Amino acid sequence: MKHRRDTRSDPQSRVVAVLTLALVALALWRVRQGVDLGDGAHVVAIAVRLAEGDVPLADELNLQSLGSLAAVPFTWVWLQLVGLEGVVLASRTFYLALALGAGALGYAALRTGFRPLPAFVAVVLACTPTPYNLLVTSYNTVPGLALGVATFTGYAAVARRSGRWAAVAGVALAVAVVSHPSALPGAAVLGLLLLVLLLRRGGPARGLLIGGGAASAVVVLAILLGPGLGALLTTVAYTTDYQSARPDPLVRLARTAEDFLQAMTSLPYLPVLALALIASTGRVPARGRAVAAVLVPVAAALPAVARVEAPVQVGGTSGSYAVMVALVLLVPVLLWAGRGGDRDLLLLLALAAPGLVGLLVYASLTTAAARWGAVVPPVVPLLGVVGLGVVAMVADARGEPWTRGEPLARVPATVERSPHGVGVATLVATALVTTSLLGTHALRSFRDPAPWIATLRVDEGPNAGLRTSPEMRYEECAWRLLFDAWVAPGEGLLAYGMPAAYLYTDGPTDSAIVWLGDFGAANQDVVDWLDRTGRWPDVVAVQRPVGTEWEEKSTTDPLLARLAAEYGPLTYTGQFYVLRRDGSTEPPRPLGDVTPCRVS
Repeated sequence: MKHRRDTRSDPQSRVVAVLTLALVALALWRVRQGVDLGDGAHVVAIAVRLAEGDVPLADELNLQSLGSLAAVPFTWVWLQLVGLEGVVLASRTFYLALALGAGALGYAALRTGFRPLPAFVAVVLACTPTPYNLLVTSYNTVPGLALGVATFTGYAAVARRSGRWAAVAGVALAVAVVSHPSALPGAAVLGLLLLVLLLRRGGPARGLLIGGGAASAVVVLAILLGPGLGALLTTVAYTTDYQSARPDPLVRLARTAEDFLQAMTSLPYLPVLALALIASTGRVPARGRAVAAVLVPVAAALPAVARVEAPVQVGGTSGSYAVMVALVLLVPVLLWAGRGGDRDLLLLLALAAPGLVGLLVYASLTTAAARWGAVVPPVVPLLGVVGLGVVAMVADARGEPWTRGEPLARVPATVERSPHGVGVATLVATALVTTSLLGTHALRSFRDPAPWIATLRVDEGPNAGLRTSPEMRYEECAWRLLFDAWVAPGEGLLAYGMPAAYLYTDGPTDSAIVWLGDFGAANQDVVDWLDRTGRWPDVVAVQRPVGTEWEEKSTTDPLLARLAAEYGPLTYTGQFYVLRRDGSTEPPRPLGDVTPCRVS
């Protein structure tokens, strides 16, 4: 496809500016929804720990900690200016800025070949879905953003033979891998594909190699000069040990595939498959196929809306929804692009295809249930590309241009084209495709119920400014009062199975890993770390299920055995168990009144 450079301002740009402002407003509302004491708090606690001076891999024996590195400078500033008050909302807001920056970069790259609205759809779909519906900088979210940037800038590098875009793509690939090693296979396939395409087209492959190589070299040097190779090997060994009891990768892959297949073939999703079939059939008129394609995301969102007050199911979170829609729309968009010979769209589809490799890898490595969408990061570029393709189908069927420059004519010459109009059909398609995903994301915040149920505001502590359910508000409030009483200022804490605990105390994180769990004999590595560093904590908090089986667990977990032998008696607080190194069974400070935590 050949393009003429058009220096005139595209009227769709003004529409995109308005839509972006609306999207930011929605996102600022969305980050206030939901309180999570598990996965979401975990990654914020990691960022807080690193901002306070601990070193990833040396102090935090967790490869996932690398995914929080992008948030550490901001977290450090927040801690200096404000402290832990409202740190979760601040972290979520920072993630919005990070996602907005990634989207802007991807949008600029796509604008080299596409009009504003199709490019806008692609980046919104690529930057919105998140595992667990959590908006926070982590190993779950950064790889998806980075892979989206790599795909879109890689497109610009190949299509426009741009060394600068190639360098950006190389850096983005390196960031994706560093943020989560599970992203390596998909990123490697994408990097190899970009290298081959750049070499075949006479493009600047050097830019890709320099960008990716320089970023990788910085990471390697940072590890060697920082925690060291030994710390990396210890972290890998510990991770391998405590994950050895989990299901085999093939079992995990089969379980995830089965869950998605059952959902996609269930009665509520049969209209989705029927619409995709219509959109794929060449005998159906172009407008009919376009309408069917644009209705697929809408139909896929309806079950999530209908089940919003029921337990979460596959398709009920933005991550699982995104995987389903991307897979279902891939065939009709690919067939449509192939029939029309759209080289730019076919190129984008080819660059997004490695996401399918990444999907298989993620599915074989995650232990999370499919409904939480933990496998979505490698798929988000593909979702963005098929979303762009659907908008292109609608625009082309209505005679509205969707590429930058003169489009290929696929409709009769009698259909009037307006190369510089906004395009009503394009705008409608943009609204339907994006709001379906945004609506699905807004319905839940991980384990919290719908926004019209989770309406109670948290006024104090690390979750200040967030809204949640009465049950979670009480639990969060009780935690704040209990930790304030049991952990004196400056005292070190080790939390067993309670990653959010570190956000309620101002002392050091005296544990080898923030999310320390019931890892049995593997926790000998934690004991070794505590002995080596001398950072045995002043206070230990233990989650209720472990505390109720304390004597039995102490016989299989060397860490619990040491704590049982050297610390005071296990004391139940009503929410969790506590041990103090000084042997006390009473909190050093008065316990606050829990009555205001209850909401009638």
